[in-house]
Amino acid sequence: MIDQDRDDIGILLDERIRKISKEVIVQELASSKLSDVPIVDTELRKIHQTLQRIMLKEFISAKEAAILLNCSERHIHNLVDRARRQIGDHPIPFRKIGETTTFLRTELLEWTKGQCSATQLRAVS
Repeated sequence: MIDQDRDDIGILLDERIRKISKEVIVQELASSKLSDVPIVDTELRKIHQTLQRIMLKEFISAKEAAILLNCSERHIHNLVDRARRQIGDHPIPFRKIGETTTFLRTELLEWTKGQCSATQLRAVS
């Protein structure tokens, strides 16, 4: 019973922390104007605005996941296909809503942390 109470409290705290974090992000973005940021390149400004919008969302599309992970949308779909066919040790976390593939943003970012291990790191010359 005590373990169940701890789990319930942990879940409630996680939800509350997520809600507070989102509120803080929204307030920060509202108080800081993009024009204050010295971004001259219009393409860079567009990417910056897109990333800001993505970071405010809970669920994101494959296209937004590709932007967030700096890869192609085709690569995201390939990763989803591999996960569906249970290929690989660390499948990409996704949700299927009808015909639409969506991703829980926080879960996707957490997944990327497991992708980088000491054996995968290589020196670039």
